[in-house]
Amino acid sequence: MAEYFPIDVNGTGNYYGNFYGALYGTASYAISAAYAPGGGTPGGSNTNIQFNQLGSFGGDSNFKYASASALVTINGDLSVTNKIDTVNRYLYDSTPIPSIDWENRTLYDTTSNMSIDWKSRILYSLNSYNAFTFDNEIYTYSNFYHASIKAQDIAQQSFSLDSSSFAGDIIYGDIHSSVTASNLVYLESGDGKWYPVNQTTTSSTKMLGICLETDGKEAIILLEGHVTVNGNNSGVGPYVPDVDHGLPIYMKSGSLASMSTIAPTSNYIRLLGHAYYNNTISSSQWIMKFKPDNTWTKI
Repeated sequence: MAEYFPIDVNGTGNYYGNFYGALYGTASYAISAAYAPGGGTPGGSNTNIQFNQLGSFGGDSNFKYASASALVTINGDLSVTNKIDTVNRYLYDSTPIPSIDWENRTLYDTTSNMSIDWKSRILYSLNSYNAFTFDNEIYTYSNFYHASIKAQDIAQQSFSLDSSSFAGDIIYGDIHSSVTASNLVYLESGDGKWYPVNQTTTSSTKMLGICLETDGKEAIILLEGHVTVNGNNSGVGPYVPDVDHGLPIYMKSGSLASMSTIAPTSNYIRLLGHAYYNNTISSSQWIMKFKPDNTWTKI
């Protein structure tokens, strides 16, 4: 059983051994570090964050904290088991202004204007105007529905496989009730509506277009550009019998609102364009350059 006794520290003597009692008096009494509870010497240098290094305090210049700037510095890899969630998933620049918004897939410039919107696939100019939209392997630019096809085969295949594939000078126009999608149409001077063109009448000498999509009253009309056509009347784009590489395409002889690679031998002849790409996945489908000639011939 331990013996408890008081110690008077008013003197200058040293005490060694176990102590179970209470100190009293007015003098200070220093306890050697060897007998002090806890403590120890910090590892590394100033600002080094402490960690357990084989049972002792460790510190390293690659892992630091500067209290004056509240800056944590890590020189090396940061391994995170789960996602890093910064509430809105923003990356901020030094202003702080959002630079990247991962949630909405948006890149901002230094004035917090949108630069790239991956979600809507839009590139913006310096003034946050829509510079171009990159969608379905087609570059689109301006608000006039003008586009140009990329050169890669995969883009052309995707373009010609889609029944609604078209790019170029496009307008919305009023149509006659007889017009259906994929019709070759002309603009009637009397009422300003688009009608199915007839190769045997003077309607074939007027402004031409292709009806791409319609709700029965209005339609998307391609005035000039690129459009998917097919050679087996499969319903994917306008039907062009005997379509092949580079062959000229005309209004079909004696037929309403149709096209053909065979030149008419009577009435009116009007060159509409050429087919230039055959889809390697679906060989019946082609991309046609639609550029109707304003010169027509009467036979």
